[in-house]
Amino acid sequence: MAQKVEMGALPQYEYLPLPKSTYTRVLDLQPAIDTNAPLHASLRHVNLDYDLLFDAVSYTWGEPIFNEEIIIDQASSIKITATLRDGLVRFRLPTEVRHLWVDAVCINQADDHEKAGQIPRMAQIYRGACSVLVWLGNDQEGSAHVRNIARLTQHLHSTNRMKAANDLEIQDIQGALDGLVRLPWFSRRWIIQEASLNPNVTLFCGKDTVPWLRVLLAPTIIPWGRVTRGRTLIEIFKSCWTSHVGLAAGRKKGILDLLADFSDAACSNSRDTIYAIAGLAEDVAFRDDQDYGEKIVIDVDYTKDVEEVFRDFGFAVASSARRPTWEGSENFGKLLREAISRADGSRLNGFCSWAPDWRLPKARVPIRLEYDDLNLSTCNTPKVMLVLPDAYYIGSVKHMFRCFPKGASPAVATSWINELLEWAAKQVIANKTITDWSDEMMNMLLAQLLHIMTGGEARWTRLDPSQDRRLHRRRVQENARSLGVFDAADHVFWSARGFQT
Repeated sequence: MAQKVEMGALPQYEYLPLPKSTYTRVLDLQPAIDTNAPLHASLRHVNLDYDLLFDAVSYTWGEPIFNEEIIIDQASSIKITATLRDGLVRFRLPTEVRHLWVDAVCINQADDHEKAGQIPRMAQIYRGACSVLVWLGNDQEGSAHVRNIARLTQHLHSTNRMKAANDLEIQDIQGALDGLVRLPWFSRRWIIQEASLNPNVTLFCGKDTVPWLRVLLAPTIIPWGRVTRGRTLIEIFKSCWTSHVGLAAGRKKGILDLLADFSDAACSNSRDTIYAIAGLAEDVAFRDDQDYGEKIVIDVDYTKDVEEVFRDFGFAVASSARRPTWEGSENFGKLLREAISRADGSRLNGFCSWAPDWRLPKARVPIRLEYDDLNLSTCNTPKVMLVLPDAYYIGSVKHMFRCFPKGASPAVATSWINELLEWAAKQVIANKTITDWSDEMMNMLLAQLLHIMTGGEARWTRLDPSQDRRLHRRRVQENARSLGVFDAADHVFWSARGFQT
């Protein structure tokens, strides 16, 4: 039985340096039957090339209040948050030592040099761990959502059972998923990597558990009508998980696509906007890697200012674009579009105007997106002169359509939408071989406009000519406040909010 030690009576644990970059630490959590017993553990060095007999923990740090502790070898302690303390108590075994990897404890958080060396290893850690244990907290509503998902999806893998699922069951699953993704864990940027690399991931909330795979499959095995944040986010996670560990693993995404998919995911350190995603990207190599190939090279360095991190990432993308590869050219075009969509005039506090400030929300988005139905061509590599590290010309606004009229009546709003569509058609006809627009093409432009104005809530679809266009016009009208539309130099239409009306 462990000896009781008064809180705060022990000195702070002093980390020993890791012997090589291939090493990390593992927390050996001592057993206890009493859930109120203090946390006792040891820390040891392991070589990731051959010693992966541990479970990796994924959790949300929460408020940076370190008022709990782990007692290390009865001689010192490490301060931790209440959230981590609850998670370790949940994962602690009654009679056996549990071997865990926990970032807040296994990485010396006071040593920026060590953090820079460990972050490139995190993909290896989560991929090679025996399992990933996700701690969602002790939230009662969260526990109910986890319990409902586990119960309602238990037999839905059966085709007959799926067909027999009644409307109430489907609504219950939808509600549980939407409620689940509102938990803080789903807004944390680091969890994207932690939940996407291992085939054995389990969610824990209070006393309830559900396999991560059960959550990922839920949207695909039930009839799902409306688009919700829960469905959209889970589908993105599923795509990411499938591409890395699924039986039918597909092509992994590039860094810029991942940054776009998870643009809403937060991190307490803005440098981690890049660092937390990089390990998942197929087109990224860390500076310590042996072979860069044609990849974007990222140097993890917490001593740099955030602006420097974003600028250097832009340099890395631009450098890869100079190589004769299709991926490099595509990435460069995506980088420019991100810079255009996020720019607010601050230009990274004096740094390059072409390097996106990933802390800024998107202020404008292209109406066309990636769809080719309108036969509008985009320039993945705009014809601009790039001389690093100087700023350069991106493009110019050729035409500007008048802003949505403030306080417009339904009739005036409908007139504005009709004029906008006709104006857009004329701009395309003036620069393309198209001589006229069919009703179908106009419907497609209207649908894309609706997608942009609703922030992506209304998914882009090819409208059925038999559908009542008035419904779509009404939804555009409801979301058009303070919206301006302009035609950029490459003939892709952009919309931006914040114009004076």
